Amino acid sequence: MYLVKINAMWCPSCLIMNSIYEKVSEKFNLKLKALDYDMDEEEVKALSVGNILPVLILYKNNEEILRIIGEQSYQYIEKKIGELI
Repeated sequence: MYLVKINAMWCPSCLIMNSIYEKVSEKFNLKLKALDYDMDEEEVKALSVGNILPVLILYKNNEEILRIIGEQSYQYIEKKIGELI
């Protein structure tokens, strides 16, 4: 299992969520791959990311099993991931 976060340097919510994503990845011992909305355009497009950032995607066996869009609390993200692990 691993996480992919999609964010952008110009996105205030992304800056807020970065530390929360780090904390969640450490708690569940998950690798966290970062993609930049502008710099990694092809990969981001392939993931069908809309206009709302940030996006956090949880993969299991290379299949997406959870997608969290926008600014969310640590408790919400921890609960959602915890239910699937």
